[in-house]
Amino acid sequence: NFGAKRMRKPVQRRTVDYTSSLVRYAQARMWQRDARDRFTLQPTAAAVLDMLPSVAYPDNPSTSFAGKFVHSSINKNRCSINCVVWTPTGRRLITGSQSGEFTLWNGQSFNFEMILQ
Repeated sequence: NFGAKRMRKPVQRRTVDYTSSLVRYAQARMWQRDARDRFTLQPTAAAVLDMLPSVAYPDNPSTSFAGKFVHSSINKNRCSINCVVWTPTGRRLITGSQSGEFTLWNGQSFNFEMILQ
């Protein structure tokens, strides 16, 4: 029967859990009096486990570069993205494209939720 819909193969999506570093940052901030008590990021592979969110390193903007979780999420039509903004809650991502569309993305699994034109 060609009238029935085909079942899609389930896709495994990588989920980004950002809460553990935020909790560690809140715990470390309780004991910081000023900038002298700030945690210094060491240039070793083992220090990745101790990495805090980028707000914890205001003097080191290189911690804001996305290196590991960079990937492309493709919508129905391909066009360049001009603006990317996180919502205040940090759960969603809004992108503005060349074609005038605003797309709302899920910030944990990076699949799109809604398109506004």
